[in-house]
Amino acid sequence: MRRILAMVAILLIAGGALYLAQRRKRQDAVSVNAVVDAAADWQRDLTRVPMHLTRISVEQETRIGASLRNSMHPRSPRSLRRWRRQLGWTDTSMRSAGAWRLMQGASLLSASTSSQM
Repeated sequence: MRRILAMVAILLIAGGALYLAQRRKRQDAVSVNAVVDAAADWQRDLTRVPMHLTRISVEQETRIGASLRNSMHPRSPRSLRRWRRQLGWTDTSMRSAGAWRLMQGASLLSASTSSQM
């Protein structure tokens, strides 16, 4: 009996909710969002055109990435210190933030990866 009463209560609540949802007046908001979305889609498509026109192979992309990495990452301790000075990092700020260990690890990692290539 309880199950039947629970089922009837659920059906009455669902029916009342449907009735109120259908009787409620629609309130459509008018805005320029559709135009902004269309312009954003068009702009995104436009910025993708150069990528489709200038496709390169995976090997070329890997070679370019390796040359960029080698030219940007300092190898010797002297160039590492010079690079840190250019960025405005001091030895004390790097030690306090723990970045010194990160930089040493990145230097060791890049040396081991370049020796494998």
